[in-house]
Amino acid sequence: MKSKVLIICVAIIIAIVSVSCLSEKKGDYLPPIKVEIPEALQSNTDAVTFINQSSEVLNQWSVTFEDLVVECEPFVGKEESELSTMDKLKLGKIMMEFMANMGQFAVKVAEMEQTASMIEDGLNEQEIEAMEVVMDSFDARIEELNDKYQDFGKEEEE
Repeated sequence: MKSKVLIICVAIIIAIVSVSCLSEKKGDYLPPIKVEIPEALQSNTDAVTFINQSSEVLNQWSVTFEDLVVECEPFVGKEESELSTMDKLKLGKIMMEFMANMGQFAVKVAEMEQTASMIEDGLNEQEIEAMEVVMDSFDARIEELNDKYQDFGKEEEE
């Protein structure tokens, strides 16, 4: 269970390196993830809080990632020499916004990891299995994003 939480947290951190700032939706985005709290965890307020907060962070990250894709799309495939000064300034702004917001995500992910470790220590076998189902749904969202954008930025074969 600890390794699964760590893998998800690491995946989120790695993906955050690829994202810009939080903003309103600008394109065709995946719907927000809604995780149903398994019955085995419903009486564990710490687990419920963790699941709800993790879902919120994952949804924010998902929108941020998709915003970055939309914002960068006009520049994909262009050489630096093809970019105007304004284009370069826009790209610089995107990266500055990313850097400003990356810290916020890193703090949230660190808190999630710490909370998950504390919660895991108090779970029985049935609750651990239920938490693994929840963590699998988080993994599935990350994979959805990876699949949706796996070809982003790659030049099309002619």
